[in-house]
Amino acid sequence: MFFCKKAFSNKTSHQPTYLIFLSQFVYIYQILTHFGMQDATLISTLLTVKYNLSVFQSEVEKHAYREYVGNIHYLSLVRSFLFITQTWPNIQFVINLIAQFRGNIDIAHLKATKYILYYFKSIMNFSLVLEKQIKRSFDLVR
Repeated sequence: MFFCKKAFSNKTSHQPTYLIFLSQFVYIYQILTHFGMQDATLISTLLTVKYNLSVFQSEVEKHAYREYVGNIHYLSLVRSFLFITQTWPNIQFVINLIAQFRGNIDIAHLKATKYILYYFKSIMNFSLVLEKQIKRSFDLVR
């Protein structure tokens, strides 16, 4: 996480304002690079309904998954998402959803997880900004 504290005068109230920027650009870039997804396409939605996530897979689906997965370890990828939820609380539901299938994974689960990586690439330039004015408590800005 990147913390940056700046003080400046607000033009309307002339009180100093303190901002804290929380960014995970480097962490998300490291995840994308580690899993070979740094050239992923940008998307605007976190997860779509086209992924049929189920806990039941046949032996044929399990075998197809083992051939499809390559060098991506599903649980390692899901664990790497947990730290990102610190600054992006809106993704907690989806991360919890894909983590539920850790015992019985197929191709649809891995594709959904990769789709989440595409979303992370889209948001990695954004920061969570906390604002504090001298006589007020912290307010969440974005």
